[in-house]
Amino acid sequence: MSVGGRPISVSPRGRLVRPAWPRLDAHGGCAIPAELTESELDELVEYDMDEQDKLWLESINRDRSKEKVKQISMETFEFVMDRLEKEWFELVDPAQAGLPADDQPCNICLDAECDNTNAIVFCDGCNLAVHQGRLDRLRRCTDCYGIPYIPEGQWLCRKCMLSPEQAVSCIFCPNEGGAFKQTNYNKWAHLLCALWIPEVQVVNPVYMEPIEGVERIPKSRWKLSCSLCRERKGACIQCSSKHCFAAFHVTCARKAGLYMKMKGLLSVDDMRVYCSRHRPVRPTHRLFLYTCTIRRSVYLTVLSRHQPKPIALY
Repeated sequence: MSVGGRPISVSPRGRLVRPAWPRLDAHGGCAIPAELTESELDELVEYDMDEQDKLWLESINRDRSKEKVKQISMETFEFVMDRLEKEWFELVDPAQAGLPADDQPCNICLDAECDNTNAIVFCDGCNLAVHQGRLDRLRRCTDCYGIPYIPEGQWLCRKCMLSPEQAVSCIFCPNEGGAFKQTNYNKWAHLLCALWIPEVQVVNPVYMEPIEGVERIPKSRWKLSCSLCRERKGACIQCSSKHCFAAFHVTCARKAGLYMKMKGLLSVDDMRVYCSRHRPVRPTHRLFLYTCTIRRSVYLTVLSRHQPKPIALY
């Protein structure tokens, strides 16, 4: 068994004893075999403490010092946390536990593509997947959640940071879950809803919060009934077709798979949504209908006394 990558031995009673320091390789690292068996991987301590773990451990050790109890070492903490995580994975199916997949798309733009400047970040509290956000020349975040710099250690979304235990609800729709941000009146709303409602905007485009302009939403928008969930709650948007008045919540439209074009999150004029009846047809389909008509002459040999003659096929 090992702690923090250093092999240790365990007494028969399961107590930790002094670690045996391994020899270092030519690069200054521990000489750990490249391929380990399943049992060896199970015994290897893979948990690595972060800054919050260290702060918590220091707080616990201060309390233990007052009670004149032996302090907990960092190696013991990593060992216990590693065992808890591995035992939990043995008991719980990762697919049923809601663990994020490596190719999970962003909750806001539904795009799974990412790069070094716009990575997909997972919340350590609720497994929310969002794009970090790309900064333009004016240092404004032009994509998704607004995380200019990925912090070291764990990252929590705004909901898990401010309201980890208590559930929150969006003022614009009846749907739960998703990427939440607060308004300038400390109300909660989906960032996706705020991006699509034309009267609403974000104050700080770097961090994409807080959400303001709720008071500018006309009463007529609050009275619209969603054609998808049939609820008159929150604020709905409408089909971008000129002669269509179909209304729906932003999150309901996302769940129903309606056409939602998000060319630029900071420009409402570039965003289009269409109901199922007015979903635009891709121009490549119509081009295909025209280019499939080919006219040429083909010679067919007829089994008779007559000579072969051309027959035009259209």
